[in-house]
Amino acid sequence: MYMLFHDVGTLSDSELLRQEFIKAIPGALITAIGALLALWVGKRVSHFWAVRQKQRELELTVLNEFYGLYGEFISLRRLWNRHKEQTSKGSSTPGNQTFLEKAADIEARMEGLLVKLAAERKLSSIPPNENDIDNLGLLRQAFQSLREKIRDDEVMEWGRSDHPQYVAFKSLSSKLATILLSDRNDERPSADDAVNQIKGITDNRHEKRWDNIK
Repeated sequence: MYMLFHDVGTLSDSELLRQEFIKAIPGALITAIGALLALWVGKRVSHFWAVRQKQRELELTVLNEFYGLYGEFISLRRLWNRHKEQTSKGSSTPGNQTFLEKAADIEARMEGLLVKLAAERKLSSIPPNENDIDNLGLLRQAFQSLREKIRDDEVMEWGRSDHPQYVAFKSLSSKLATILLSDRNDERPSADDAVNQIKGITDNRHEKRWDNIK
């Protein structure tokens, strides 16, 4: 009789232990799943910030390159005008060709920068929001205008700070810098969108728009 009750007591303890173990399983699973989820999220967040940091470094590199181009453009314009003061119109000198080559180099590097921007950033093109496409198209035209003036052996008349085209050039340059510094859009454009943005920036309509700024 004692053995019978002893076995029953033992079975009861085992059953109780089994039930407690079963109760503990969901909590353990939740803890394990939570740990795995936290690890996955942590890796995703770390990857996101690593990519974002790399992207910002590249954008700042582009921004510094643009600052350099801006300075080279202003310097070359002043030197060209100074050169024209010392030579007569229509006189073909070795200096003219040197100026033309420098202007073409600045324009080409600016073109490359705009293509890079159009391929890597979603740009606005719909009023009433800031129209990035039109602004960048005008800025491209501004950089092109110096080469055209040198080619035509003409002074670039931005002699005063309130000259309309000079004001536009400074304003458009500031807007490009703002785009590069902005975190408003981390999503890259699709291949088709990038092509359309590049086409919009390089459209010939901007030439007339730039000439109308007087």
